[in-house]
Amino acid sequence: MLRHFKIAAAASALALLICNPAWAENRVALVIGNSAYRAVSPLPNAVNDAAKMTDMLSNAGFEVLSTPDLSQYDLRKTISEFAGKVAEKGPDTVALVFYAGHGIQVDGENFLVPVDVDPKREADIPVQAVRLNDILNALTSVPNKMRIVMLDACRNNPFPAISQTTGKGLALVDTKTGSPGTFISYSTSPGSEAEDGTGANSPYTTALLNVAKEPGLSIEEAFKRVRVSVNEATQGRQVPWESSSLTSDFRFVVKADAGSADTAQPAASGAPVSSIAPRVTRSVDEWKKDLQGKEPKIAYDLVIADDTVEGYEAYV
Repeated sequence: MLRHFKIAAAASALALLICNPAWAENRVALVIGNSAYRAVSPLPNAVNDAAKMTDMLSNAGFEVLSTPDLSQYDLRKTISEFAGKVAEKGPDTVALVFYAGHGIQVDGENFLVPVDVDPKREADIPVQAVRLNDILNALTSVPNKMRIVMLDACRNNPFPAISQTTGKGLALVDTKTGSPGTFISYSTSPGSEAEDGTGANSPYTTALLNVAKEPGLSIEEAFKRVRVSVNEATQGRQVPWESSSLTSDFRFVVKADAGSADTAQPAASGAPVSSIAPRVTRSVDEWKKDLQGKEPKIAYDLVIADDTVEGYEAYV
């Protein structure tokens, strides 16, 4: 397991030397894609999603531990190893976990489903699966700057025959009740199911891959765009959700330095002064009024073209 981490870390280091971005913190990521389930139907896209996310995060300066198709034992072992890696990196570290695969809630508690799960009754789920809270507790138990968890895990209930108290989708975890500095993104809203997708990747991962590569986007702005994109791609059937207690900023890709060529400079003495008027930003209420009654496709195109926080908030 650690050998895989070292190989991915070497690739990330090479990317850092080539791109030379201005990241101010250590970045480590755990990427899990569970596709080859043994007792239920496989999820073809989960391992694809994990592979693409590994590439994206490596390019964004993360040392990535990528681990497909984990049993319960391997999943717990990997989480422990990852928490140890975060501890080694120190308190100025961003720790990110991406999980693609089956997820389920029982009595309001979320579980990630390993590939070897085979429950005969609902009481087997807490014994055979892995609690999301166990992962969060492992990360908060070691010094770090920030914890980001992205869950593409609400595809459907793979165990419909034992669903007496098994909720649909995942339950929302309130990050504000624990340690500050946590951001959790769900591929769909609480209690709803996410789609595996008809292409090579799920709608959530597809949107995330497209948005995360844009320089300068805060994590909050990035996931608002993900929400809009997934909502559009699924015709309103799926709306990603977040819970955050972040106390500092994070960007997947940092903008170029202020002294770069694309940064505006003061006009030299005697040079013509631009007469372009400053951009006028509409409020959320103004956007809602403008979008009211418009077809979803037209409203979506207007919001994307304007590219403002207010527009995205009004749309969703």
